[in-house]
Amino acid sequence: MVNADSRTQNVDVYGGSFKVVSIDGSDIPGPGVIQDQTLLIGAGQRYDLLFQVPSDQRILLQSSSADSRSLPDIHIGQGSMPERGQAKGKFDFTAYGSSKPDGLSLDSEFDVVEHLSLSQKAFAAYTINGEIFHHIPPIMVEEGDLVKISMTNNGGGTHPMHLHGHIFKVLSKNGIPLTSDIYMDTLPIEGGETFEIAFVADNPGLWMKHCHNLNHAASGMTMMVNYYGITTPYTVGTLSGNIPD
Repeated sequence: MVNADSRTQNVDVYGGSFKVVSIDGSDIPGPGVIQDQTLLIGAGQRYDLLFQVPSDQRILLQSSSADSRSLPDIHIGQGSMPERGQAKGKFDFTAYGSSKPDGLSLDSEFDVVEHLSLSQKAFAAYTINGEIFHHIPPIMVEEGDLVKISMTNNGGGTHPMHLHGHIFKVLSKNGIPLTSDIYMDTLPIEGGETFEIAFVADNPGLWMKHCHNLNHAASGMTMMVNYYGITTPYTVGTLSGNIPD
């Protein structure tokens, strides 16, 4: 299932229990059975769900966003429509699955450590560390570096933060380490939340890191992760007219 909208969707699954077997194409070790929980799927994020369709009833996936812009309902199977109950809570990926140690944790020795403060300014500009693209300094890395980035949402709605060219491991939420191994390329961060993520710089290039809510990205919440020694002949900025989002 893909969130094809540019806004975070709240997805309910009616008609049976299910498992979340992967997020953004990365398998989750030891996924448990879920029922009556709402999935918060950030813009551009992908969830793979596993469920068994009843012989006499459909599975219904229904989504909604905070501003009522919703994706179409998805019906799977045949038979009667399931009862649409009340979700008992929100799916929490930080407490889901099991641990499969891979040597990457909060105790790792990091080569690059950065903090990003995500916010909104003057009701129009969406900022990272108080600046808008292209005034935000890039995060500079060497190939092989182990990189840790903490991100805090200080306002402006949910920010699904996406990193091009890499997948990252989510290490902690609000200072609490995850007990499972969750990898993503897009992480929705709600107001007041702080996440720590880490990745290996193993794909040399000039890569965007931005909010996947495209209105936020176009209004400034975009920056770069650049490898030393990689250059481009193109100039970015208002004078050149080259302002990627």
